[in-house]
Amino acid sequence: MPSNLLILGNSHISAPRAALVSQPERWPGFEAATFGMPGGSLRHLVLKGKVLVPRDAQTRRTMKFFNHISRLPLEGYDGFVVVGGLAFASMISLVQDHRSLDFPSVRAGAGCELVSTALIEAMIRQRIDASVAMLMVRMLHGLGQGPVLFLPEPLISADCRTDPDAREATVSIARTGDGAYFHQRVMRQARHRFGRFSTLLEQPKDSIVDDIFTDGTLMRGSIRMTFRDEVPHEGTDYAHANATFGAMQLDQIVEAFAAL
Repeated sequence: MPSNLLILGNSHISAPRAALVSQPERWPGFEAATFGMPGGSLRHLVLKGKVLVPRDAQTRRTMKFFNHISRLPLEGYDGFVVVGGLAFASMISLVQDHRSLDFPSVRAGAGCELVSTALIEAMIRQRIDASVAMLMVRMLHGLGQGPVLFLPEPLISADCRTDPDAREATVSIARTGDGAYFHQRVMRQARHRFGRFSTLLEQPKDSIVDDIFTDGTLMRGSIRMTFRDEVPHEGTDYAHANATFGAMQLDQIVEAFAAL
């Protein structure tokens, strides 16, 4: 187990952070520093030596707002965990109008714009390699200071299916019968691409319902990435997990480091 661990990522770090704050006794001896920024802002951080610094004034303001610091020295950390930044839900747009012959809906006779399997694979690969998660994982791996774990953000809450105003791409692809299949394809690529630089920890299976959604009880009551007061997300936020799910993630993290 690393003695000086850093957990960093986008807004999805709020779940494990909330879990660690609320029940530290669940993981005796486990401590970790946390650092979080919106995914778009993470792209504007650069490594100077072994210090993570903002590229511009706006990123500096964002960094200070969320973390109360304007630079993040990485020297001394001997383990890293990146949380979020794969953005599976946004990848669904790749197959919104196009499918390849191997999709279940196509095999069942549904009409669509057909493209090759190779093209679908190439588009998935490009999205993964361009993700903010890959950016962070590669950077931390390059430091050579210790193991890097990566936990993708959770699948969208199953609660979104009963909200008539929710415009979740996951609901649409689930209705076609292609949701689970497409998610499996993305994760197969993710395991390969991220596996070169990190250990990928996939979402716990017992948190998933109907193959493509997260159990709503693990999402309701999520808090924002304020690092000040516990400000909850609005009830129509279906993307972020709560501290109960965060505890499941921390269980994965502790187990993974123990096995390395």
